[in-house]
Amino acid sequence: MPISNLIVIDRDGKTVAKKGSVRIPQSYIKMFRSGRKEIFVKMPGGNNKFLIMGIKTKGNAVFFSLD
Repeated sequence: MPISNLIVIDRDGKTVAKKGSVRIPQSYIKMFRSGRKEIFVKMPGGNNKFLIMGIKTKGNAVFFSLD
């Protein structure tokens, strides 16, 4: 399954690469930058039914969403 919504963020919180339309709240990015999380999975509430996943890699964080 190809991923169409992807964003790569560096240690400073700046976007390195982006594909599609992914919106990642700053609170999620802060968790990765602080070192508290290595893997992140969240299904936000409300009308939007999608899954956000994040993985900390060497120097970056990769977030993607699955609709």
